Amino acid sequence: MTILHQHDPKGYGALAPVLVDRGYIPIPCQGKKPRITGWPELTASRAKELTKQYSDSNVGIVLGDTILVADIDIKDSATAAEEVAQWVRGILGTGAVISRTGVTSIKIFYRTNAPVEKHILDLKHGRLELLGCGQQAIVAGKLEGGSEY
Repeated sequence: MTILHQHDPKGYGALAPVLVDRGYIPIPCQGKKPRITGWPELTASRAKELTKQYSDSNVGIVLGDTILVADIDIKDSATAAEEVAQWVRGILGTGAVISRTGVTSIKIFYRTNAPVEKHILDLKHGRLELLGCGQQAIVAGKLEGGSEY
């Protein structure tokens, strides 16, 4: 499962058509927040129509019916984050990994056969969230603190 390649173009305008072609529904975002209302019902064709208006926006992906993400947010320990990632991979499989610069967070994306609801597991140094229906996850762009996907 491939979401993005290291050499893919950046920004919603360039990435939205690529992601749609790979079977995802991209959302234009400001930071981590969607810039449009009604984004959970966004269609592939509408996502492509928004490319000019939101060309430089960050990029999120609609989760839910067939896509979930294991969002591993461990503070101050890349080793612990990778250990949790290995545990998740042992249960759910390899998935597609997205990480941010300057932080220890890891996101692993999966295709599913059935919708998945949000679940949270609090850990000693952070948390593991399984995000699904009604959620979105950032896959490209820059955040306020300076970290970048």
